[in-house]
Amino acid sequence: MSGHGAAAARSPLIRLARRFPVTIILSAVIIGAGIVTGTVARPQHASIVAAIGVDIDVLRSGRLYVLPVDALVQAQPGINPAGALFLVLALGACEWLAGSWRTLVAFFGIDILTTFISLGIFSVGAALGSRTLDEYAHTRDLGSSVAATSCAATAAMLLPPRLRAFAVGGLLAWLIGGALYSGGQVGIEHAVGAAGGVALGLLTRRAQASRARDETVRGIA
Repeated sequence: MSGHGAAAARSPLIRLARRFPVTIILSAVIIGAGIVTGTVARPQHASIVAAIGVDIDVLRSGRLYVLPVDALVQAQPGINPAGALFLVLALGACEWLAGSWRTLVAFFGIDILTTFISLGIFSVGAALGSRTLDEYAHTRDLGSSVAATSCAATAAMLLPPRLRAFAVGGLLAWLIGGALYSGGQVGIEHAVGAAGGVALGLLTRRAQASRARDETVRGIA
């Protein structure tokens, strides 16, 4: 292949990498971690969960440095194909509609905020005598599903009205299915993460509308 042909073949990949850097990097890291924990590091997966999983005791001990990392490794070894597909689509849609830095906020920022809110809910429930919520509070949790859900919710709020209604319906189906399949702890965490994503999406939509109005005014002037 000539140099010109090779450059032409590379240019779509370069444009893709420039448009979706966060999606590509996070997807590669998380799927790569799944491959590793499902193969060579499978015997060490329980130790990984103990090291970077988060529960109320981890927060009380001040080990906050694990919070950005726990979204990069799944609670179960290996790769869940449906979860991996949802992750890539949610990241890609969020980055396309909201931009790269807001995708990072949705993925890491809302995931961390969800951890504090969810563990707060569980702790209050435990203090009120709920054994189930006490168990949730002391269960080491990690994984990217909450972060992906918040990205999907952010993207859903930025779609045109008709597509938005369809996306919100799909997101609700994802939340209900996740709660039924994985249990109440995951259901609560996903709901909190989705609420955070909706809030970020609405704020982004308002900012985009304001910027569009300013550009229109400048164009008229």
